[in-house]
Amino acid sequence: MLFNTSKSLNPKPNSCLYLTRVVTKSFTFAIGATTVNAQKFFNDNGAAGTAVDFTMTSYSETGSKQVHLQTELNAGKIVLLDYFFTTCFYCQVSAPELEDIYTDFGPTGSNKLEILSLDVNTSTHSSTSVASYISTYSVSNPMFDIASHTSTFYGAPYHTNSVTSYGLPHFIAICPDGSWASLHQDDAFPASSSAVNASLRSLLTSTCPGVALDVVTIDPAVKVAISPNPATNNLTVNYTNNNTVTVNMVNVLGETVYTATMNSEITIDISKFNKGIYFVNIIDNNEKVTQKVIVQ
Repeated sequence: MLFNTSKSLNPKPNSCLYLTRVVTKSFTFAIGATTVNAQKFFNDNGAAGTAVDFTMTSYSETGSKQVHLQTELNAGKIVLLDYFFTTCFYCQVSAPELEDIYTDFGPTGSNKLEILSLDVNTSTHSSTSVASYISTYSVSNPMFDIASHTSTFYGAPYHTNSVTSYGLPHFIAICPDGSWASLHQDDAFPASSSAVNASLRSLLTSTCPGVALDVVTIDPAVKVAISPNPATNNLTVNYTNNNTVTVNMVNVLGETVYTATMNSEITIDISKFNKGIYFVNIIDNNEKVTQKVIVQ
């Protein structure tokens, strides 16, 4: 089946389309000797075992973290690939929603999800650096330069070169059994932030129903206050429950950099911490609350 459309794909300013092109009626494009259905890349999926393995090291701004896909899948996690570049408008819109989901299901939440943001256009760093993107949109998941991994991502099943020609962001959810499904920006944008959030959560749950993406929460009557945020020298944590609880701080690599017990208040000396994003976890029996803090 051919991709049929009469809609112009001429990009507006700040859009995330790379190509200026008008598409009318039927259109196909070729990869190697194979003619590929353009719509397939917008909403594709693969059976168990079809995801291609890879190992990458993230940008230094996100901790130079080495990620091996199969290791993440063997741990029972969903891996969400987020294709972006720093000046992409819709990528910027989706970044806070990804962070919200990462807080719920990532290392500081239920630890059932890893998000890997794949930078497809490093030439935009002169306008918006990775550090600026992370700071502005509060990104805490690992981010990578895809340029050194073209043999993996530009072939089947990811087809990055074809996907990015038709706009970003683009997402691929990979399940522990190696099955996967994609969500293209046309399926979620333009939309409200809540709609984008819902679309991404739906992609995860519908693609990988065998993974229980439970949100780890704490009794809403229990109040937590952390100040100041951002912080430089000291961080004060207040917890209204009178139980003795564990409090720890975790960096973006998932490494615990501080742990202690507290009753209602504790002050943490962060003067020797590296600048960046951290997560403060308060663990009260089987419940946990997490808040993100920035060390400057």
